[in-house]
Amino acid sequence: VLLSLPIYIIKKRKKCDFLVSYILLTPILMYLIYRFIIPLANTRYLYGFLGLGMILGFFFFNLISLPRVIVISLSAIAALAAMSTLGSHGELVTGIVSSLFLFGTLLFLDKKINLIEKILTKKVFIWALIIGILSVSLGNIYYNRTEGDRYVSMEEYSGFWPDATRAWKWINDNTDKNNIAYVGRPVPFPLYGSQFKNNVYYVSVNEIEPAKLHYFKDSYYSWGSEFEEMHEAFKKKGNYRQNPQYSLWLKNLLKAKTDYLFIYSLQHTKTVIFPLEYEWVRSKPDVFKEVFSNKTIHIYKVLK
Repeated sequence: VLLSLPIYIIKKRKKCDFLVSYILLTPILMYLIYRFIIPLANTRYLYGFLGLGMILGFFFFNLISLPRVIVISLSAIAALAAMSTLGSHGELVTGIVSSLFLFGTLLFLDKKINLIEKILTKKVFIWALIIGILSVSLGNIYYNRTEGDRYVSMEEYSGFWPDATRAWKWINDNTDKNNIAYVGRPVPFPLYGSQFKNNVYYVSVNEIEPAKLHYFKDSYYSWGSEFEEMHEAFKKKGNYRQNPQYSLWLKNLLKAKTDYLFIYSLQHTKTVIFPLEYEWVRSKPDVFKEVFSNKTIHIYKVLK
């Protein structure tokens, strides 16, 4: 990535194409933006840099006229080396074996075009389509039945946020076409449950309900090294959590016919901090009944 632009300029000199030069420079600009401008530099923001960098790698090989056999060999080594970071154990072995099988099969069939035409008759195609549709349908039914358990197994497999996976399973097992309000981390998707059976939403803490961000024309983000500052900024005048009032929030909550309140702890904080709504519900046991709790999540049933 770093060498492709200067080598291109040296080789072409005054005949450099502006568009090509810009494309060669883009990954470097992308990285500088990632490093010095983006306030929350998650690694996934570099995917564009990575993709364009791969293209420029082959462009660079072409510029220096690297023999094709070397390019293919290096690419194969890179792909094999990357496999262990993308998968492990059974899935890695399955991926390699299936890839080799498909490669060998396609290589064989490429020389047997007439055989392919004989095999792919209309009847065979129809049966293959029916079997494919049935397989996918059965797989989808199995997934829907085990979705809650899969959340927990995902935790065991990847170590991803165990508190959340257990809470999502509880919601999926104990709800059916319920209205669920959430607050804290913006992770509403798992709360919908299997086949999107639930209705999920955020309830405003002030008079602007629903709290759509474009309704707050003076809203802003306040970034810094301490994410507590960001959460405090959301409460300031102009932002969506301005002027919080329990009476307004409860009114909005009941108006939406809320069955459950799902409270996440705030994200990116050094210690576990819960949003303001947690303090409100703890002080109103006659309105909210806690049905699930762990270190970073609380679920309350709204008593009507």
